[in-house]
Amino acid sequence: MSYGFYGTYRYTLDDKGRLTMPAPLRDPVPAGPDGTKQYFLARWRQWCIAAFGGAGWEKVVEQLEDLSLPERDKLARAFFSGVYPVSPDAQGRVLVPDELRTHAGIQAKGEVVIVGVHNRIEIWEPARWSLYQATDLASYDEPDIDRLLADPGIVRHRGKITATIGNAQAVLAMHDDGTSLSEIVWSF
Repeated sequence: MSYGFYGTYRYTLDDKGRLTMPAPLRDPVPAGPDGTKQYFLARWRQWCIAAFGGAGWEKVVEQLEDLSLPERDKLARAFFSGVYPVSPDAQGRVLVPDELRTHAGIQAKGEVVIVGVHNRIEIWEPARWSLYQATDLASYDEPDIDRLLADPGIVRHRGKITATIGNAQAVLAMHDDGTSLSEIVWSF
């Protein structure tokens, strides 16, 4: 069995910008020599925040170290200048620095979507998460559909796959019209 970060959660930051990490996302982070757990929060792609812990963080560092100069120095400066080591308090809360919240469009006291992505956790502003998901799915074309139909690990039904892609395209059209599916769904 693979051990990592999985699942999607909705939480709210407190007025100090602290985020309670969901319990299932705390367990995979090993305690350091002093007994405390540590996450490395970083600016990430698609305007979200990534949280790494343990082996996931070590792999990111190794990948950067494997690059050749001067590319390594350039990427290391850009990446590590936006990384913040944080340790959860007794309630499992981590302080999300202002710079990272600004990068991701997250407000103190704001709602976030927390997504486990195996080797990392991603922290998203909800509307950006919905838009990212829709944009990703809406871009699927016939070769993607054929690849999905051949995947034994998913429901292989062309109608369901094309309906999912069509729904994503509809969400994008709503967004283009100034309507947010996330706002509609969470208004009930």
